[in-house]
Amino acid sequence: MHIIPMLSVLFYFYLCQQCYSAENDHNHANDGGEIHTTNIDWTSEDHMLLNDSFKSLSELKNLHHYLNTFGGDVCRGWNKEAKSQLLILVDSNTKHEFHRQIARVTWLRNFHGSHSKVRAVFFVGKPQSLKMTERLLVENRKYGDIVWTHIPEISNHHRSVKMVSGLDWVLNRCKHAKFVLKIDDKSIVNMPAILKFIDKQQNSKNSIWGFKHSVLPMKTNTNYINYTCEHAYMMTNDVVKKLYFGALEKIPYMSDENQFLTGVVAANQGVDVIHDKHFKAVTLSSVLPDNSTAVEKCNYSRHHYIFLKPENKDEWSHIVSSFKICKSISTKNSIHHKSV
Repeated sequence: MHIIPMLSVLFYFYLCQQCYSAENDHNHANDGGEIHTTNIDWTSEDHMLLNDSFKSLSELKNLHHYLNTFGGDVCRGWNKEAKSQLLILVDSNTKHEFHRQIARVTWLRNFHGSHSKVRAVFFVGKPQSLKMTERLLVENRKYGDIVWTHIPEISNHHRSVKMVSGLDWVLNRCKHAKFVLKIDDKSIVNMPAILKFIDKQQNSKNSIWGFKHSVLPMKTNTNYINYTCEHAYMMTNDVVKKLYFGALEKIPYMSDENQFLTGVVAANQGVDVIHDKHFKAVTLSSVLPDNSTAVEKCNYSRHHYIFLKPENKDEWSHIVSSFKICKSISTKNSIHHKSV
């Protein structure tokens, strides 16, 4: 009676092994990091599921099974001597192929690659079918920028533990990234502006930047805790380890990733959560009046870091191209004012 489920699990393992074998030409043993891909009982369906009953990650005795990841190795070749390196960890969904492709051909187009100081990875949950697994394998063979975990995407309860798995991946596969920008796949990043920002933060440590929640901070038993709004926040390299191990301590689990990681865990670990209005995900129409001039729109676009993708897909490229165009307009205006 259990032959068919067993075959499905074994076939899933085979597909994952094919993906892992493709990236295993370069071994990470010299990195000193532990990759959770061995000694797993893949025939046990208990290790492929995660219910909503746990109250703390410390309760999960087989947590490493859930945090195990497969996929691309976008950080290969990076070293700690490089001046400034930014890893963009994009929280994506297995079904969001279109979102990922739009990002690749728009705001990531000129900044993401093996010779760039910027690397981006699309972090997805466990594929819910063999068909989806096959599609992810095909997509990853083409682009090499997808990593998936065994955390299911079927419940919002798993959002925080999914990102803990992402932090685990960063520690093992991309530990030389000086900054990690976590966003979701509904966001557009103003790459020129964010790179200019991190150039000014080269000596920063123990910091998370984001747009702090605009309503009352979260109340705990003893005090109020600030946390960043959804869509985007950035952290220094040392914070990745603090958030990861802090999340595994015996503390109450929260499904809201921002409240859990940038709120409770960051506070427990003594991490500085810094408010920056430019990390708030916005659309131009939501922050500027309809009669705004082109210069006013450009001044805003040029300095703001995170934008929300408009519903009209044709506007996406327009927003991204405006980052460069607005920089040009600003330069011309500056020259004009100096000459006057």
